[in-house]
Order: sequence, then structure tokens, then C-alpha cells
Amino acid sequence: MLGGTGLRKRESRCRSAVSVQGEDGQVVVLVALMLVPLLLLVGLGVDFGMMYMAKARLQRAVDASALSAAESFYQAGVDPADRARQFLAANCVIGPPPLTCDVAFPDTDTLTVRATQSINTYFLCLLPGLESLVIAAEATVVLDSYAEMPIKPTGIFGKQGQTNPSVFGPEASYSFGDAYSPTRIDSGQPNPEHGKLPYGYLFRLYVPPTYSSDGLVVELFDPDCYNAPIVQHFVINPKATPVATMTNPEWSQDPNRERHNTGVKLNHYGDSWHKYFRVDENRGPSGEQDRYESSWSTETRYTLWHFSTELININPFANPATLGTKVAEYVVRNDPNTDLKWITPPGFTVELGSWGQELDGSRNFYLYVQTIDGSSENGFDIRTGPPGQAEEPNVNEQQIYSWDSGGSMVFARRAYPMNNADIGTYWVYLTQVPENAAGMTLYVRHFDNDGDNQSIPYYLEDASGTNYLVATGKLSGSGRWYCSDTNRADVISIPAKGTPLYETVFGGDRKSAWLKGQYPMTIRQDTSVWELLYIRPRLLK
Repeated sequence: MLGGTGLRKRESRCRSAVSVQGEDGQVVVLVALMLVPLLLLVGLGVDFGMMYMAKARLQRAVDASALSAAESFYQAGVDPADRARQFLAANCVIGPPPLTCDVAFPDTDTLTVRATQSINTYFLCLLPGLESLVIAAEATVVLDSYAEMPIKPTGIFGKQGQTNPSVFGPEASYSFGDAYSPTRIDSGQPNPEHGKLPYGYLFRLYVPPTYSSDGLVVELFDPDCYNAPIVQHFVINPKATPVATMTNPEWSQDPNRERHNTGVKLNHYGDSWHKYFRVDENRGPSGEQDRYESSWSTETRYTLWHFSTELININPFANPATLGTKVAEYVVRNDPNTDLKWITPPGFTVELGSWGQELDGSRNFYLYVQTIDGSSENGFDIRTGPPGQAEEPNVNEQQIYSWDSGGSMVFARRAYPMNNADIGTYWVYLTQVPENAAGMTLYVRHFDNDGDNQSIPYYLEDASGTNYLVATGKLSGSGRWYCSDTNRADVISIPAKGTPLYETVFGGDRKSAWLKGQYPMTIRQDTSVWELLYIRPRLLK
């Protein structure tokens, strides 16, 4: 009786799920059969969750791969497809499980990376044909890219001694020549350009795989905005040793006034040596220049970073804290110990073994230069090389000492705040144009050349040093960018493959050519900003 009652109760509980009645053993079998689809559902959730995470990881890797491939398009001797595959491998998205990668150029201004990957399953493999599943990701990027401007390339010291970097304080007049640092334009309205460089001007410090040392020292020339109370003009004859010092006679009665515009011209043996004239210039917010005011001095922050990937090359003005590790920071305003000297700030000597390498074995460090107070002009310079080199005790003895870069180089990223040192026409080496840029358009933007109605010819220089005219532009006027019709830049067409000029400049094993401008500057100590942007030709359909 009791057993019958128990069976009926069990029947009532199970009838909603099954319509089979039987003994207890039969019920256990039925429950077990019910667990099979339940386990499959759980397994399906686990496997698809794994696939979702793998898909997200692959998408991130493909995004980074496409960005790196697009950047490499403008590097001589680099295959964008190879770079894309290398980047995927570096992000551990490689087989097994097997991975395929395809790089395509669907139109004339974009690059697309597609990748598929086979993912092994854990539960679904119980079912025939579901031992693995394939995930896919795709990313398309625009190929427009800012070209780098070399500050200290091998064999060219400071643009052959004619220029050096220079920045103004945030309170400076917009028309002084720094387009980004001032917070306001001359009318008093907010400067629309200021927010475009939120971390300051950026310089890439390149350490090649063949670098000759385990350490890298980063030195800055006269990084502060202090002026010694004398205007110095040093010149030395290659066959003589005396150094002549001159004080501006107009300021001889007022030593404090002399500090307004302090400079130096380095001793030099031939025109190829790096030489300066004016370094720092004390100016008030509205352009006052007839006296020296320490409150006008510009405070500058130099921040050294290391980035372990080349993503910074695509967006060099992203928040550096999200991309890498800060190496050191140096803030200076008025420090007489740095005036007209090369100095190594604390932490600016780097042990390379502590920092990751790029895919080719090189390393990249990045120096942000940002003005945070003041209105004066801070002229400075950057050099890199192995530590422990003999230092010149006086800047005017620089040419007696040879500085070894070890193969390292310094580039301005996107924008170069350039100060020319002297009057006269001279060559400005702008960038090395790779053969991959054939048929593209390169825009050269410049701000505040103070050269209204003056033209500037642009040339490609081949490996033999021969110059070929490729465009003629127009210099910008005071306090403005150059505007020509709808373009805010000089337009340079890089010769296309198959043309006679391409074969002349890039033929054979020549992978790049210098782009240089013949700068007809007639104003001494003038600051301007230069930018170079590659524009891919677009097909109109």
C-alpha cells in the first residue's frame, strides 16, 4: 500500500516531464537521458564563451596589426603584409591552432587585414564535426599618415647647423611662431590648435638593432629658459684658436636688458658642423622685448617614455600612460647651470636591457616637450648616444669633441617647432621618402614663416646627392598657416612607379630619397612649425 502510494506520487512529479511510467531503475535512466542535453547546453555555453573571448582577442590583435601595417607602408624596405603577420605573431595569435592572415588594399586609401583562427572545443567536441570552430576578424584603416622629420639623422647635424627645436610658453603670443603651445590667439580668443597636442611636441628616439652600447643617454641642450647677462657671438677660424666675444653695444649700459636675447654661435670647422646663434629669447605675453623679466621665462616639462609596440606611431598624441611606461620626467624654468650647455637630466640614462624591443630588434623611446608656464621662447636641442662619452666643458668647444650617436636617431613626430639660426637661403631636410610612397600626395604644412609671397622649391635628393625639383610652394605669413585654395599646405606629388623620375630617384636598390626644401628665409632667429602628411590618391567612382 505504501509502495503504491509512493509510486503514484513519483508519477505525478514526473508526468510533466515524461509520459513513461515504470520502476525506479527506469526513472534513473530517464533522468540520465535528460542530463545529456543539459550537459550539452552547459558545454555549448562554455565553448561559445571561450569563442567570444578568443574572437575579442583576435579582433584586438587584427586592429593592432592593421595599424602597424598601415604605418609601415611609409617605411622604406618594409612589406606591409609581412608587418601585419609579424604583429599578429607578436601578439601570440599564432598556431596551433592554425591562423591565416590576408592583407588587402580594397581601394587606394585603405588597407584591410583579415584573419581566421581555428579554436579547439572542450564540450562540443563530443559531437561529430564540432571538434573545432573557426573565428574571424577584420580591420580596415586609412593610410593617411604623418611623416617624421629627422632632428639628428646620421651625417646631418641639426639640419647642417641651421635649425634647432624651439617652443614658446602657454602665455606667449600666437604669432611668435609656435602654433600649438599658446593657449590663445592674438585676438584673445582660445587657440583652436592648442588642444591638438595635449602632451606637447613629441620626438621619437630610435635605437637600431645594431646600436653600439647597452645604454642610451638622452641629452638636452640648454633646456631651460634662463639667459646669461651677456649676448655672446663666438666665431673661430679653422686655423686659429682665439675666441672672440662681443657684447651688443646698444645694451652695454644695461646688463639686465642684455638678458632679453641671449645666444651663442658655436665654433665650427666648415659649414657641416652644428652651430647656434640665439638660444632663448625673453618675451612678454603681448610681445614686449625691451627688458628682461624672469616672470616671462617659460617653464618646460620633458617627459621620457618607452612604448613596447608601434601603436604610438599611428596615434602619437594618445595618452602615453595608456601605451607604455614613463622612464623619467624633468621640469625646468630658470637654471643657470644648464645655460648654453648639454646636460643629462636625472633618469635620462637608460639601461636598454630593461626595455622591450620592437619586432626587428630596435627600441623606441619617446620624448614629450610641453611648456606649462611663461611666455618666452625656449630654444633647445636633443641628442642621444652611448653613455660615458667625453663632454665638452664649454658649448663653444663642442667641435673639439666628437659626439657618437651609436647609430641612434631623433625624429619629430607630426609637428616640428623649428627655429632657424641665421639669415640666408639654406636647405631644410624634411623627411626621407620611401619607395612605397610612389604615386602618393604629400602635404607640407607650415605655420608662421614670416615669408608672405615668398616661394619655396621642394626637391628629391637621390643617393648620389642630385636634386630633382618636384614642387614649388609658398611660405606662410606671420601668425597663420599657409592656405592655397582649399589646401592648407604645399602639395607635393611623389613620382609614380614606372615614370622616368621614379626610376631615376628610386631605381635599382635605392629604397628612399630625401625630401628637402630650399628655404629662402630673410629673418634671423625665426620660429615656425612644419608638418608633413601623406595623402593616398582616392578613386572617384
